[in-house]
Amino acid sequence: MFPTFPSFQAHRRRRVLRLVAASVLLMWGAAMLATCEARAQDDNDQGWAQFSRDNTLRGTVVSGTPGGKNEGSFAVKTDSGQPWRVLYGVNTRLIKDRGPIRPSEIQAGDMIFAAGNVDAKKKTVGAAILIDIPAEGVRKAREGLGKTWAAGKIISIAGTTIQVHRLDGVDQKIAVDENTSFREKRDSVTLADLRPGEGFRAEGHVTNGTFIATTFTVFDLKGHEPWLDAGSEGR
Repeated sequence: MFPTFPSFQAHRRRRVLRLVAASVLLMWGAAMLATCEARAQDDNDQGWAQFSRDNTLRGTVVSGTPGGKNEGSFAVKTDSGQPWRVLYGVNTRLIKDRGPIRPSEIQAGDMIFAAGNVDAKKKTVGAAILIDIPAEGVRKAREGLGKTWAAGKIISIAGTTIQVHRLDGVDQKIAVDENTSFREKRDSVTLADLRPGEGFRAEGHVTNGTFIATTFTVFDLKGHEPWLDAGSEGR
């Protein structure tokens, strides 16, 4: 039921950081995103990419059912409202804020991201990794999306206006000015270095109905797109 990934075991710490970075991007974690993505991009190990849309799921916790020692399951609903069950066992890594947690710390209303053995017919996931985002953090991040932060993919650039496709499926225009700080990984870049198709995260504020970025960070979307699609309407 529960998968074993030898290469994952060999590089667990590095790949967990990558997994957290990508999953938190998916699950609206604006503050965690900035830290985790920077760490992940500093690590060139590609092993975390063994997880893809086909073996990942995100959903909101409805209830939890403990089993034997360190075993049990969570009933979740996806964004499209479909019921799934996420199974965990002694080999499952349960994580919150990049640290280990107990199953009892995961509450109804939290958003969880599971990666492991997906059975689409039974609508179950035998989780190798399970990441918890507390309900309050999800609520605050969702409320701020498009207002104090944004993330997704650059569609086009015209002058100082960047057209983006956010991770929630909404298109938005982001304005930049002389006060905007542009970065790629840890390097300082300029507006001229940005390219359509790149992934981005931005922090800023809305003035007169326009989102103005104070920071705008870009990264290569290759390998991230499956994470952005995880838990989509197909699930």
